[in-house]
Order: sequence, then structure tokens, then C-alpha cells
Amino acid sequence: MLALTSLSPDPERREAQQEAIQSWRAAGLTPQTLNHFSECAVLAHDYDLDIIMSARTAMEQCGKHCMPINALLARLATTAGQSVLLNSDLVLRTSPAQFARFAAQCVDGLGYLVKYNHTGDEAQAVREPYGIDAFVFDPSGISLGEAHLSLGQPVWDYWLPYEFMRLNKPLYTTDEPIALHRRHPQTWDMARWDDFAVEFCRVYQLDSPTAVDRLALFRGIHAALNRAQRLQVLA
Repeated sequence: MLALTSLSPDPERREAQQEAIQSWRAAGLTPQTLNHFSECAVLAHDYDLDIIMSARTAMEQCGKHCMPINALLARLATTAGQSVLLNSDLVLRTSPAQFARFAAQCVDGLGYLVKYNHTGDEAQAVREPYGIDAFVFDPSGISLGEAHLSLGQPVWDYWLPYEFMRLNKPLYTTDEPIALHRRHPQTWDMARWDDFAVEFCRVYQLDSPTAVDRLALFRGIHAALNRAQRLQVLA
């Protein structure tokens, strides 16, 4: 099963991303990254995985070569069956059989994983209250509206769940700590979050004229997707 991300070329992210890639392989996944062609030489030197070049990024909106979700979905659509879309520094702690069982239980909908944050001791990791970091799904038949929502930026992680709910397809997750993440400084602020929230609302023509309205909207979406069926993975 393909595990697709978009790696950061920042050398400060190298160690965390290399650990993540190793964990994906240990979970039985095949890692791959989609990046702007200007980043690929550096990534090829630092990482052992398939690197796919893209000329399309959200540079204008993000100030750097962030990869639009639609570009990642287009890449996933070239493979048959389920795939994994995930953040580049998310460490998975499952065996291949455990991850395959989770994916099999999500085959008719969308499986998602919430990260558990830690500062070096995974045993002390704490579940993230809002964000989502990984999705397991079959990309065939999923067509999101055109937008610059991008991996590594706020709001993108609500796009797929919202679309699956809109299509009346089931959501699945687990409360088990199988997705681990080492804390690092946040790379965006609430002004950036609201910019992307405005873009999300534009795509779906949602009436949320103020920042307060948009926060309320996303709290409601979060409450709805948090009602996803809980699955056992580690048993």
C-alpha cells in the first residue's frame, strides 16, 4: 500500500522525517513523496524513497512550495485500491498485519489517525485535540473542489473527512496511540488558519462571513467527524 507525503527539505526536519519513513516501511507501506522539482535533488541525497517531481505547488499562497491536496490526490489516483496520505513526520507504530487490518475495516469509507504528541518519550505522548495527520482511503471516485489547501498547512485535514461525510460515506478511526509525533514549533498562526478556512468555505459555498463564524463552523465539523466508529488496531 502506498504511503504518500510531501517531505520538507528543511534539514531540521530530516531526522524526524527519516524516522517516520522507516516506521511506514515497518508498517508494511511503500513510502513516496511528491515535491516541487527544485527540492528533489536535496531530498534524493537525504532520503531513501521514491521522489515524484511536480511543477504545481501553492507557493503563491504559502510562500514556499507546499503541495496542494489535489496534486497529492492525483498521484494517489494512479494506484489501485486503498492508499495512505499523511504528514511527513508522523511515526506509525503498527505491524504490517495490524495496519492491514485497520485498512480492511475502512475499505468502504475513510480511515483517519490522530497523532499523539511527545517531546522524546513516546510513553508520555498525548493525543492531539483537533488536527488529523493520516488518512486511509480509496481515492477513486473522490473529486475535491479546486483549491490551494495544502499539506502542512491548516484546514487541509478537514477537507477529506468533510467530503466523505458530505457523500454519506462512513468514517473510522482508533483511540489507540499508533500515530506518534515529536513536538516542534508550530509553522502557522491563526491568521494563516483563517486564510485557509476562508478557502475551504469558498469551495463549499458555506456562509461563514467572520472569523468567529468560521471557528464555530470547524468546531461543528470536528464534533461530527469525531463521532467516527472506533476500531481496534493493536489487539
